[in-house]
Amino acid sequence: MINKYININALLNRIVDHQQHVERFVGFIGVVDRAFQVPMNIARPLPPSDWQSTVLLTAQQNLSENGLYQIDERGLWQSLPTDLEPGNIVALGSQNPESNRYFKLIEINLQKQIWQPFELSGLNPLQVQ
Repeated sequence: MINKYININALLNRIVDHQQHVERFVGFIGVVDRAFQVPMNIARPLPPSDWQSTVLLTAQQNLSENGLYQIDERGLWQSLPTDLEPGNIVALGSQNPESNRYFKLIEINLQKQIWQPFELSGLNPLQVQ
């Protein structure tokens, strides 16, 4: 009898490669810890609960302030330098109860970024019976 072994490392590498291919195809650029859909004052620090997190602003009065930010260890806002293009997608992190929420960049130029929220409904985690 010939023993057949599965090379788990090769299998996992192949899965990761497929995931990266799909992410590039749909324009997935990452996961944010929090998304603010109300205007925020980026000159004021955030409370400690939001420190060292990645956030998305979608409803700023000044549309050029919309976008991705890194909140540092003092609560200060730092714009994340990313190459964005229309169609890019970010997701809310899995620790968020609304983990099937996504945001799509629908318009970008030097003066503004417009992000549109959407949900993927009908996608439930696998149920173990």
